[in-house]
Amino acid sequence: MNTKLDEHADALLEQLEGLSDEVRLKLHLASMDARDKWRTLEPEIADAKKRAKIASEASLDALRDMKKALEKFSASL
Repeated sequence: MNTKLDEHADALLEQLEGLSDEVRLKLHLASMDARDKWRTLEPEIADAKKRAKIASEASLDALRDMKKALEKFSASL
């Protein structure tokens, strides 16, 4: 596998983990509406993590999309 691709996937996964932790903390005090939105995003995050293990350009695109979705959701809290 491409080492540069692996490194990029690892960096995106670290960012995804950090954002996930941040969202979980915010949700501790969030409204039920935000909790419902999180329940929708959380399985998608798990799926993105699984796909990243077989890093390809498509999975990197999925990680980037999930990162953007988490950033947008986090900003809305």
